[in-house]
Amino acid sequence: MHKTIKLSLKDFGTIPNSLRVEPKINSPVSEVVIDLARLYHHYYLDTRGFALPNPDPAQFEHLGLLLPCAELRVRGEGFGVGAAFRQHRSNELGQAFCRWFLYEHLSITYFALMQAVLDRPIHPGFSGMRVERVMPGDAPDYFCAKSTSNVFLAEAKGRMTSVSFASVEFASWRKQFDRVVVREGSGALRWVKGYILATRFATAQNRASLKSTLYL
Repeated sequence: MHKTIKLSLKDFGTIPNSLRVEPKINSPVSEVVIDLARLYHHYYLDTRGFALPNPDPAQFEHLGLLLPCAELRVRGEGFGVGAAFRQHRSNELGQAFCRWFLYEHLSITYFALMQAVLDRPIHPGFSGMRVERVMPGDAPDYFCAKSTSNVFLAEAKGRMTSVSFASVEFASWRKQFDRVVVREGSGALRWVKGYILATRFATAQNRASLKSTLYL
């Protein structure tokens, strides 16, 4: 079972091959295809902490909230009837999209919620590397890695309202990365790339030209 979602990239020097219109041209596609079983897999990992052996998208609790069309579009006003519930569900699914995208298209395979690693040892395999808070306020959502020597930070957002790279909200999300530092086991500061992935969900009540979009 698959859905399509629009893609908007900013500050990407080299576009991954899986996101290129043509392999030899450094230009991104305008939309990507989502395998809902794979998204369900990452959603389950993020919320339960373990993977389903054979994720069946028919069991994905969000599936009934989506319109039966090729594009990813939410029924009614959004994920539920109450504003607080809709916001919670949007954020929850936004985190699943972040993990799915980074895994599928950037080959980032290891994810840890920031609350599990902030100001404490990460994993013995990272040779004493630590993420430390240096300012109060929200920190990025994830410490993630391709390997023990190739690490990243990531922030995930999901919302029904508009998203723009030039918005005040995006600027505030960027500031979250300033509130932490990554240190090697020796104590030396390490330069780390950070990713922000904001998913804007379009609903049945939005105009047809407004599409669900991933902003990275």
